[in-house]
Amino acid sequence: MSALVDVIRFTDGEAEVHIDCLPVLRQALKLQEGWKPGPKTANGDLWGEAAYYLPLRQGTLVLKKIKAHITRDQAAQEGYSLQGWEVNQLADTLAGEAAAAHQVPEGVAWQVQHTDQKAELVLERLQLVHAHILSLHKPDKKVPRPPRLTAKEKVQMVVPGTGHGLQFKKYVRCVHCMQSSTYRAAHRVFAQKCPGVAAGLGHNIQVYKGLRLCTTCGAYSSDGFARRNLAKECKPKRTGEGARALKHIKAGYLPEQLPNGAWPDGTPGRRKPGLKEYSAVDIRVAKAKAKAEARVSARAVTGASSLGKPKGKARASSSAGPTINPDLVNPSKRRRTDS
Repeated sequence: MSALVDVIRFTDGEAEVHIDCLPVLRQALKLQEGWKPGPKTANGDLWGEAAYYLPLRQGTLVLKKIKAHITRDQAAQEGYSLQGWEVNQLADTLAGEAAAAHQVPEGVAWQVQHTDQKAELVLERLQLVHAHILSLHKPDKKVPRPPRLTAKEKVQMVVPGTGHGLQFKKYVRCVHCMQSSTYRAAHRVFAQKCPGVAAGLGHNIQVYKGLRLCTTCGAYSSDGFARRNLAKECKPKRTGEGARALKHIKAGYLPEQLPNGAWPDGTPGRRKPGLKEYSAVDIRVAKAKAKAEARVSARAVTGASSLGKPKGKARASSSAGPTINPDLVNPSKRRRTDS
């Protein structure tokens, strides 16, 4: 490893390095590809030095694998170059000579081993003393930290007094002004006062007998919430429902979707003569029943076709299902009757 660092640091030009240690060869190849050693890398000081000097080196550096401790004939049979085998043998010989020349005398080695044993006994003694002191002086009880507030709890602490009416689903949304936010940022977004129903959507809101009404598109809200088309962007081109709502309100009648009998502020009111008096609750229930019966009919058709019955009979059986009042399912297409 040190020899590889010296080659990278002190040589230039084309060089061919034969390495008999596979882990070192792999790391060196990664180093050529741009790898940088981290703080926990084994032999990180040497690899860091190699990584620093490798970009500064001039010339090509070729790294090759050579098998250690093999004979000349074995090297030739396995395809290794003769020069690589000779260099590897020379390196092993020099390493053995250096190790023999720097052997520690036997007496010195025994003294070092004896000192290490004594140091280990002292360390064990100190650990026992430390454990005994801790057992006599128990630490004071920790003061429990207050529980952290969740994102939803933070929003609920900020919202009172701002006028926002929040819905907590995938995102947090105000049903009045239609602002939305993530849970993490909601306590900042909804800390300001609510600008009001359908704010920022282009509606021209007017209040008439407790009914919030857009005089541009005809969308309205009876309970202060941005429902139906009032929760969407205002469109100058009025829909059929919006145009009828404005027409009925100008004539002093209740819009079709409001329960008959009173305006939102409690003022007595009535529908335009000729419309059947169904409440909004009746309409929603009728729509739910119609959807449920349609699903039952579809399942009946699927079951009949799976049993091998003709499709014509299946269609006939599905068409003979329960009748649904069209006035309840589509209140915007109610029939006019003589008053």
